[in-house]
Amino acid sequence: RACNSAEDRLLRVVFCDAGRDLAEDLGISNLQAVEPNLVSGVATRFNVTVTNHGRAEAPAVTLTLSSSLGDAITRELGPLPPGESTTALVPLQFGNPGSVLLTASLAARDAVDFNNQRFLAGEVATGLPVLVVDGEPDLDPQRAESFYLRYALAPPGERASGLRVTVVDEQEFATTALGEYRVLFLCNVFRLPPETLAAMQTWVTRGGVLIFAPGDLVDGAFWSGELATAAPELALV
Repeated sequence: RACNSAEDRLLRVVFCDAGRDLAEDLGISNLQAVEPNLVSGVATRFNVTVTNHGRAEAPAVTLTLSSSLGDAITRELGPLPPGESTTALVPLQFGNPGSVLLTASLAARDAVDFNNQRFLAGEVATGLPVLVVDGEPDLDPQRAESFYLRYALAPPGERASGLRVTVVDEQEFATTALGEYRVLFLCNVFRLPPETLAAMQTWVTRGGVLIFAPGDLVDGAFWSGELATAAPELALV
């Protein structure tokens, strides 16, 4: 709505007193995720930098990193000399996927409190999607080309690996939408049609990670010749 009165306009003005030489002023100067992806069920590490802007040594303080999804962790930071910064590596595990707002906050009692918090928004996924193309599938899963790789990426047990693995054969791969995945393994794949190679090239240039795992079924002449024609950028990798 329009701001018609002086009161409306004042409600949208924030005053920060930065002119005083404060004896005590501890604040959070940076909050950054170490891992590029936020995944539920596994710990994500965050760098939280705290700076002492005051003239006196800052006493020990409690740092809390919490999320709008209900996850939280605390860390105790020791005394910090004036003018210096310290960075704490804080792991936070998300219990559920979804949009999230992270808040780093200090339990500091000083003259300036607006810098005692810092925020970071993100999206928590159920797992990093990985596609495995099995060039030698088998009715017995333990004899399939992808068996050991699949269980290495996402082993069974109570602790999640953070990866969501899908296995397809060569025919299924031809109709698979690559845009849904972040990592692609080609395991002993004989050959692929030119249109699939072109789609892979586009996907890689947009940030996808492609891993070749050759085996005894691979057509060496195809991969050394046709690949350079259908997907020249992949041939340079």
